Amino acid sequence: MITTLLLEEKYKAQKELAAQARHDVSQYFELSHRIVADISSQYGYRFKYGLRRGGEIETIRENESA
Repeated sequence: MITTLLLEEKYKAQKELAAQARHDVSQYFELSHRIVADISSQYGYRFKYGLRRGGEIETIRENESA
């Protein structure tokens, strides 16, 4: 895989955040959002979020009869 110093830093930050969130996706996104909010208030940046379309994702159940 081709990497750069920037990508290596990105992967390192993602690994640290995943460990901090105990590999829980919901916690990972909550921590990520908190970091973005802190950066926004500290430095005055305004981040724009895209609209989420498609509703909720259904849970996949293994071995479910059709």
